[in-house]
Amino acid sequence: MFAHVAVDFQAWRDRTFIYSVPEDFDLKIGHLVVVPFGKRFLQGLIMGFSEVSEVSHTRLIDSIVFEEPILDPPRIELVKWLSNYYKASIFESAALMFPVGIRANHKVEIRFVQALPIQELQRLSDLEKQILDFLIDKKRLNSDRLYELFGSGSREAVKNLETKSAIKLVMVDSRASVRTKKIEMARLNSDYETEIIDWISDSAKFAKAPRRAEILFRLVDFEAPVKVSILRKDHGNSAVNSLFKLQWLQKVDEIVERDPLSNLDVSDSKELQLTSEQEEIRRTIKHELENNKRPLRPILLHGVTGSGKTEIYLKSVEDCLGVGKSAIILAPEIVLTQQTIERFNSRFPGQVALLHSGLSDGERFDQWWKIRNGRARVIVGSRSALFSPVKNLGLIILDEEHEWTYKQIDSEPRYHTRNVAKRMAEIFKCSLILGSASPDLETNYLAEIGSYKKLELSKRVVSIPNGLDLKVIEGSFPDVSVVDMREELRLGNDSIFSEKLILGIQRRLDANEKVLLFLNRRGTASYSLCKSCGTSVECARCDITLTPHRSVKGMILICHYCGYRRNVQSECPNCLKHKMDFYGPGTQNVEQEVKNLFPGISVLRWDSDVTRRTKDYFNLLNEFRKSDSQVLVGTQMIAKGLHFPEVTLVGVILADLGLNIPDFKAPERAFQLLYQVSGRAGRGLKKGEVIVQTFQPDNYVINAASDQNYQQFYTSELEFRRKNSNPPFSKLIRLSYSHANRSRAEKESFRVADSIRIERDKAGFSNIEILGPTPGYPSRMRGKFRWNIVLKGPELQNFFSTIDISQGWVVDVDPVSII
Repeated sequence: MFAHVAVDFQAWRDRTFIYSVPEDFDLKIGHLVVVPFGKRFLQGLIMGFSEVSEVSHTRLIDSIVFEEPILDPPRIELVKWLSNYYKASIFESAALMFPVGIRANHKVEIRFVQALPIQELQRLSDLEKQILDFLIDKKRLNSDRLYELFGSGSREAVKNLETKSAIKLVMVDSRASVRTKKIEMARLNSDYETEIIDWISDSAKFAKAPRRAEILFRLVDFEAPVKVSILRKDHGNSAVNSLFKLQWLQKVDEIVERDPLSNLDVSDSKELQLTSEQEEIRRTIKHELENNKRPLRPILLHGVTGSGKTEIYLKSVEDCLGVGKSAIILAPEIVLTQQTIERFNSRFPGQVALLHSGLSDGERFDQWWKIRNGRARVIVGSRSALFSPVKNLGLIILDEEHEWTYKQIDSEPRYHTRNVAKRMAEIFKCSLILGSASPDLETNYLAEIGSYKKLELSKRVVSIPNGLDLKVIEGSFPDVSVVDMREELRLGNDSIFSEKLILGIQRRLDANEKVLLFLNRRGTASYSLCKSCGTSVECARCDITLTPHRSVKGMILICHYCGYRRNVQSECPNCLKHKMDFYGPGTQNVEQEVKNLFPGISVLRWDSDVTRRTKDYFNLLNEFRKSDSQVLVGTQMIAKGLHFPEVTLVGVILADLGLNIPDFKAPERAFQLLYQVSGRAGRGLKKGEVIVQTFQPDNYVINAASDQNYQQFYTSELEFRRKNSNPPFSKLIRLSYSHANRSRAEKESFRVADSIRIERDKAGFSNIEILGPTPGYPSRMRGKFRWNIVLKGPELQNFFSTIDISQGWVVDVDPVSII
């Protein structure tokens, strides 16, 4: 029997390799194994079997990582689709579904076996003699270390010495970086019960060893095992060691689950009395869950901000569990995951697992196994939770489905969670709910043409106490006004705050209400510029202007792409005049301005400068929710689905940021941000207000967002997309290449673009455009020059499958940006 193995080796994206299966191995598709690959031992995933081999010589599979297959057949099917659709390595696609810490490269150790006869020694090269003498002394050494020590030619020398049986290469198991946590416990050994009783009954004996007696009496009185560390701390190492030596104490390993939910308050979750609109949608989804044997269309739940989408999710999960199935609920950001987990953990105590990158490796490991073992049926998390080993999947929910953070952009495979969830729903025959107040344009288009089922929540709701339950009443939408900042300048107001916004903030503060101030740019200012020659200070590694930030040590300049820092200098590096100044607003600037205008007011700032760790997000969120802080200044994080009933005013400091980026997705992202942040106002009983400051009051994005009119924006933007043949009317693939040498990066980009055009013309795909190559934005990042080629067309997948892309190129299918 021969196994087809996807090996953890980047050079071959879509290949499997054939290995012989040892006779005593009981292997199945989905098993994780270790295989020899060249001079190394690598992990591999069994993708299939055959009774004949396509190659003349095959090597044996070395070992099995898990007794059971790590992936089941439906997930193997998903791996194949991920690899094919996103042009990614099969193993990388599968690794998304592995528990943290299990992926490891197994080491090869070189060991000395025997000395060679003199005549054999004389035939060795000088390098072979040096390596053999070294191993005679050391006996064994890691192969990578040996090759590093002896350099060029050492691999061939080792191969020759192995052929002569002077040394041998042995695979050494690498311990998983994350394992089950165990605590060493101690209890009395029942086999020595008689001796122990006799000893403690003899007062003369235990008087000579009082600490030993204390331990024995403690364990007699306390039947459960006690931590060895506690016994050592309370009674001393000597007494504990002596009892272990006598075997009167018995060691017991107790498995401890690292549970991220252990410190989460489980408050009583009051049932909401749904509105008639909500109840109708709940019944529709319940019918889908009960009759999901037929092919199901994804459901787009389009609900205005504050319409109670989360309560629909909770009811749908309840109905899913009612038919004996499990559910996955995804949020686009870790901080939103925290808000979601609180609701679901309260409603379904003891049935919830949490998975996201903000957990420790140990917590993620234990939560993965909790799900795998069937002890959790409700899985909440960010995009990685979609790949959890949940059993009997019946429902997937993507909250805020329009968010671009659902796209994996940093590593292969560069998948979009929404697309993967859709494919999973087809494979697992389960329901999929995509929820948003401002759906992705492509998602809404698919709903308009009938590919998705569209359900709408058109009314805002507010929950109020009603006995033991909560009653839901209709809420009000905020009043939105647009301030033309050009007019403010003409009137002599050069502040970052318009008069209308200042008065609005004062009115809300006087009423003891809360205010959100949104600016999609962190830092003290946008950039530093010389007033004499116009020079701005750029990053040394990226073609981007450095952003001024205020720190404990004073002002510094920071690159938001690579983290490069330098001190602020009053002297211009170009003309050497002392005319450097700061321009454009930043969140630090806004925070300071609020404190200057409204002395004594507590102001919180929420951006990546102050929330670097996951717990920082949660602490700040709780502080604003529970403390006396009345003003929260933040970047796009505050726009994303957060629920603060006390917030009655939202101020958008500069709505123009992001509008003029040369990218087809820029208008949609700008609209969604403005629409979503406006939806944070007036979610309680008090009516909300939104003040939007802009230098482009006539822009169609600003108009649609200020009118809170999604359909108006959708109609206009869809027409632009149609005219330019952009998604959803075509598919996109972006190819990116980076190199430290500017000329090499450019030449390689033009070479590949020309070769793709030739292949396109040969194949006759006249409806496919090849755009570029063009420099990326920024054109240089972290010291490497970046070039992009964009492929566009309705038959793009068919064409792209026929061409080979060189190593070093990054393939991004369905990119969220083309710059």
